[in-house]
Amino acid sequence: MDRELAARAAGVIPEGKLVRFLEYLVRYPETPKLADQPHSSEERLQGDILRDFPFCIIDSAGAPKTATLMVALMNNTCDLQPGRSGLVNVALAFDYREYRGSVIAERGERKAQGYLAAVEQNKINELFYVRDCPGFPNGIVILLDNVASVSTDLYEKALQDKRRIASFTQNGFYVFLLKVANYFARPETPDVDRTVVVVAD
Repeated sequence: MDRELAARAAGVIPEGKLVRFLEYLVRYPETPKLADQPHSSEERLQGDILRDFPFCIIDSAGAPKTATLMVALMNNTCDLQPGRSGLVNVALAFDYREYRGSVIAERGERKAQGYLAAVEQNKINELFYVRDCPGFPNGIVILLDNVASVSTDLYEKALQDKRRIASFTQNGFYVFLLKVANYFARPETPDVDRTVVVVAD
């Protein structure tokens, strides 16, 4: 993902803050300080990282598999307010040290090097690497292609139990939005030719 191009094209960053954000990308190509301690006054923020949160996937046999894992909130901040929705959407997140170890175990040290370098540079569309997350010296990785919908009641319980472990900084939130927009709404390749429907007047 070309971050500067994405930042200009995505339309998710307010015009008044775009120049400062682009300066940040140029000055800090490794995008440091994307996450920090949970926001002190805003309890419900898009992208917040929660620990020990219920997650479910449907396996190849069509059976649900559940686990309690670390997740990132995908809902817009407005939609996390009480009474807005009965569901929250969360993406899986892992300690990057553990994720790195699993990639090396699967691919071997040599083959894993190039892939992990791309992950750390945020060049893999479906992965968001956050190099500095409280409590995780090696950072975390968020799997944008592994999302589940969970009852809002479980989110409320997580807030009550103080299981929110990090919030994005302002620049970190913008990078998060760019990753989400690029993954879910990047342009299709020119060879995709969809049916054109002509609507009669």
